[in-house]
Amino acid sequence: MEEKSLEKLNGSVERIVYRNDESNWTVLELASENELHKVVGVMPMVAVGETLSLAGGWVEHPSFGIQFRAEYCERHLPVGGDAILRYLSSGAIKGVGQATAIRIVEKFGDKALEILEEEPQRLVEVKGISPSRAAKIAEEYAKQFGLREVMMAFAEYGLTPNEAFRCWKRWGSATIDRVRANPYVLCSGGLYIGFERADKICIDMGRPADDPRRLEAGVIYVLRHNLGNGHTCLPFDKLVDVTASLLGVSKEQIAETIDGMVNTFDVKDEVFDGRRYIFLNHLHRAEKYIATRIGLMLQMPPPSVEDTESRIKRIEKRRGITYAEQQRLAITQALRKGVLILTGGPGTGKTTTLEAIITLLEEMGQSVAIAAPTGRATKRISELTGK
Repeated sequence: MEEKSLEKLNGSVERIVYRNDESNWTVLELASENELHKVVGVMPMVAVGETLSLAGGWVEHPSFGIQFRAEYCERHLPVGGDAILRYLSSGAIKGVGQATAIRIVEKFGDKALEILEEEPQRLVEVKGISPSRAAKIAEEYAKQFGLREVMMAFAEYGLTPNEAFRCWKRWGSATIDRVRANPYVLCSGGLYIGFERADKICIDMGRPADDPRRLEAGVIYVLRHNLGNGHTCLPFDKLVDVTASLLGVSKEQIAETIDGMVNTFDVKDEVFDGRRYIFLNHLHRAEKYIATRIGLMLQMPPPSVEDTESRIKRIEKRRGITYAEQQRLAITQALRKGVLILTGGPGTGKTTTLEAIITLLEEMGQSVAIAAPTGRATKRISELTGK
């Protein structure tokens, strides 16, 4: 839904029909201009009695009819004794039930929420609320108020309520300060906010194009992006060129940034055949581990194999096939070497070659185990090889 087509809807929450605590998907009834509307969308922790300012659009559900689907949600504290009482009685704040809510509103009236926010210690003036209980109520209210602030602040950056909620769950009351200090923390794992959006927020904040945090985030982004293409590292010169072009800054600035990141152990570098490569730290550790394990495997003596060619011919005759030259070479190398990497596109004969290798090893009395990175791949290999 494009932002320019978003419609507005304001009103007070009358009833929470459904809420998924994992996804924050919420179905509620909203009173607006003497009408009751069904509203759906991601609206974390909204409660009865709150006033919402929504942006979205009207949709027709095949079973539930016309609904307003909210893309953005701005929460407002309820105003007036009746609305405050409904809010406090809704269970939004742990430790405050209907009876306690009535006593709080009777004591503080329209200023009840103001007291909760600014002078929570005064809750002990309410009958039945001890100092320890007052502290717990104040803590729960602070969580609600903090999330509301985060959602309002993040709406200005174009972030959705669910994105704001994920950030708030990670950083709590420090969320807004952390993002304003460095918008690129939004790119960290599990928040699902990409570099481009974080970069736009940074620019909208008025930060310079060569802000050090932007340059470092750009380097990390390019490395992560290329990981998606199968590259666990990049040549230093290529990383400099691509990042400088992406950010619109000089190559010298990016080169200096990478050197600084290496010195502070934010990335790792290695030199191979006279060319410098840059790794993300966890990928560098993975590559080192894999290299070490392969080295150990190469030290293991391969099985003693005699007359490989005649063995291959027997399988060909038994199965009524003729292996291609590259397949014969792969089968031979697999039997004579401790480690073999077999690659090829779809339909090039990898599975047929693998079947021959397994058959010959078993005929030689070797036990064969099949492993794959995913359950689906394991199942597929087992189906094709019968193992």
